[in-house]
Amino acid sequence: MSPRTPVSSSSQSSGSCTGGSSGSSGRLGSPSSSDMYGTMRSRKSGNGVATKEQAVGSSEVNKDSWAAEINGKINVFDKSLVEFFDTYVPCEAPSRAARPWNDPATPFKTVPTTGRETEMYPHIIKGLESIVRKFKPARRPRFANGSKRALRFPYSAWEDEHNYTLPDILMSFPAEADSDWHLNWRRIAMAIEVKPTKREDPIGLRGVKYGKEATGVLTQIAKSARNLMLTHGMLYVYIVGIYCDTARIYRFDHAACVVSKAFNYKKDPWPLHELLWRFCHNREHDRGRANAPLVHMVLGADPSLQPATDEEVQLANEKCVEAGKGCLTESEKHACRWTTASRYNKDGSEAGATRYLLYRLRFMNPRLFSRSTAVWDAFEEGTWEPLVIKEAWRQLARDREDALYDRLRHAFDPQNRPWWANVADYVFLHRNDEDKPMLPDGGFKLDDQGCPIRSEDFDELEAEAELDAAASELYGLPSVTFSDDLGAREAAKLLSKQSDSPPEASDDAMDALASGVDHPPAYDVYHRTICGWLRHANKAKYNERSHTRVVMKTTGRPLSEFASTRELVEALRDVVIGHRQLFQQGITHRDISEGNVMIYDGSIHVFVGFLLDLDYAFDWKTALKHAGYQQIDEDTWKQFVEEYNKNLPHSERPAPPEKEIPILFCKKEDGKDLGDEAEREAWKTRMRMKERTGTLIYMAIEILCSYVAHEVRHDLESVFWLLLCMVLRHTRHTSFPAYQLYINIFGPSTETGSANAKQAFLTKPMLWEVEGNKPLTTLIRKYKVLCLRNIPLEGVPNITPLTYESVLDLFDEALADSASWPENDRALPFKIPGDSNDSSTGSQKSRGKKRARDEEATTDDMVTEDSVGDPRRLPQHASKRAMVRSPLGIDTGSPESEGNASS
Repeated sequence: MSPRTPVSSSSQSSGSCTGGSSGSSGRLGSPSSSDMYGTMRSRKSGNGVATKEQAVGSSEVNKDSWAAEINGKINVFDKSLVEFFDTYVPCEAPSRAARPWNDPATPFKTVPTTGRETEMYPHIIKGLESIVRKFKPARRPRFANGSKRALRFPYSAWEDEHNYTLPDILMSFPAEADSDWHLNWRRIAMAIEVKPTKREDPIGLRGVKYGKEATGVLTQIAKSARNLMLTHGMLYVYIVGIYCDTARIYRFDHAACVVSKAFNYKKDPWPLHELLWRFCHNREHDRGRANAPLVHMVLGADPSLQPATDEEVQLANEKCVEAGKGCLTESEKHACRWTTASRYNKDGSEAGATRYLLYRLRFMNPRLFSRSTAVWDAFEEGTWEPLVIKEAWRQLARDREDALYDRLRHAFDPQNRPWWANVADYVFLHRNDEDKPMLPDGGFKLDDQGCPIRSEDFDELEAEAELDAAASELYGLPSVTFSDDLGAREAAKLLSKQSDSPPEASDDAMDALASGVDHPPAYDVYHRTICGWLRHANKAKYNERSHTRVVMKTTGRPLSEFASTRELVEALRDVVIGHRQLFQQGITHRDISEGNVMIYDGSIHVFVGFLLDLDYAFDWKTALKHAGYQQIDEDTWKQFVEEYNKNLPHSERPAPPEKEIPILFCKKEDGKDLGDEAEREAWKTRMRMKERTGTLIYMAIEILCSYVAHEVRHDLESVFWLLLCMVLRHTRHTSFPAYQLYINIFGPSTETGSANAKQAFLTKPMLWEVEGNKPLTTLIRKYKVLCLRNIPLEGVPNITPLTYESVLDLFDEALADSASWPENDRALPFKIPGDSNDSSTGSQKSRGKKRARDEEATTDDMVTEDSVGDPRRLPQHASKRAMVRSPLGIDTGSPESEGNASS
């Protein structure tokens, strides 16, 4: 197998993953000419596993998922170490003092180069302690052997999906005083992974090595990096790899990883000393505000995050009680932290800032190279208004979420929304009412410009529509009070520095900075990633990620915490209405999933459920404009999609190499190419990256196995899979064993497997029912039939696409039977089954009432007879979950405080 050619003159990268084929599972595979169109993706880094068996580090599913996660993302910087530090270890105060040794070979002289790996640990720790001994006590870290204590995944709500880890050597934050700091990720700032031989270095002369051994070493490193970033909300982190007498420095951000050249740390450990100095002596502006004083903060920390004091935590607890949100658990108290959101004038100057106290984590995306979405319950400082804050890392190729929310706010502003839009929506949404509203005879009459003519015939309808929130306001969607792209602001500041009188920075100009010719951009604060530049400099303006923050007035709880099955159905109905409002404004959501749907729990109930997270949304109206279409409406979009799908040279995935799959909107309406060659290539790259998205277990069958354009009907099918998933996991039903059907449908870890499992369910008769719940059982059965008609089948000439009307009719019919709905059938707790043969885990008897929060926290670490056969059971020396606040103000809370979701 020939190694891959370096992707640039200064980088070398891992090849493409082979997936789960026999003989190549769990390793980085040989390079392939196929792009995303011909590559069969698999579930990444354990996201959404269906059984505990899949989460075990030795399982093929776990190995394959991590191989897919790091595939192509580990890049070697083959320039000097000095250049590596200048580019990837930025520091306001690099080391200027003399190195703390007379002879550089002294600190690590005693480290053995033969023998067992564990015999190296105490000598390496001693050497590390010696090179930081001259740090001032306030900036000096501590080191410990981590191999003797298994570290749980930092968030207990996701422990079942992610196995524990055993990092070799751990480093604390500066001035750590707690003797048990090494027992929990909250007190750990860096990890050092050790291998006894040079052969185990996963980086070779020509870049990242291929094979299971190298992939396993990189996976171990990547897991530690992921856990550090998740625990502390870091912008980027460092891991050190030691291989006999050589070492490498790994820098991870949310886009990729950059690896230094190897150096002999036994002969001269200056790179280790320089790394630790810069890491511990970095300073940033307090709270991330440009005019604030500089304060010490470890390298890679988000300066907009600050810890909460005990008094502030107590105040938050009192406010929770006042707002009817229940007392904070001990773990939630430790999780409390502040985030500062700065507001800016049009000229880029700061106009002020607001602090928000984050106290309860509702949702988290646990993947390493991803959007890393986190959704928090929060209070605004001063007003103590309950809010929701979402943090995410947007890929630059994707539309800015803050801009999409701005468009929605503008569209539904009463000053901007046309009267006839309110009337049309009011009539549509109430078409199944007994006393349904009707348009006057002939409907809307149009003027010469094609706009409806206002007349007194519409006065009564217009008045009714204005009072109906579902027609006149954002419905089933969050009310966003503030949104910002922090990475875009950093890029704009950098553009400003490069020009004495810069024009207003466009998104294209800011994104182009990421593809610097000689090196990645040097931002003041790295709210934009830079590790993707080494992977492919020309595509960095698409591959890098930008830190975004959204503040929402609409508060809620996870869909999996429904108070009744009727509430679950009402929530999903409202989400479909919200999805329709998005589409009317030119936005297709494309990622209907558990983490993107919440149940409203505000004091004024306008709707029950709402849809959030526009990270994967597709702006089809803007796409039509870019492609040169003059008529921008739903009919034009529908015609374009039909034409595109009809002309596909090969519809089924994967396509043979000789069949080139066209890119959406690569030509104008008149058939001519878009602009010049550079413009065409940029557009093709952006559209290719946005072609297929979603969360595997909820994705529509046709999207999983074909190249057709993503339409509304595919998202409506995803709503069905989300409903079915909630029912199979959180209700009593007659399917036995209880979780077997859930595993069958949602267990497959590849797209082909997922599509086949879903289609098998749709084509077979549904012989089970939800106990004592005729409306929900009937809804699932009828929805199942519509979904089957929504997919192309052999021998069936045409599909019957899912529509808003057909789906909402089903929901309205089910909800109309109010007398048959059970009361107080709240969501049952769900615990991932041990494996596909585990029937005891899913027995209905074991799925009783939820434990109280405090009980959950105190019993979480108990080992009972039921756990003896669990393949993920922690070794007996595993550490208990200690309640210790992170130096960065981030705790890892109880299951109740962190919620259940995936994205």
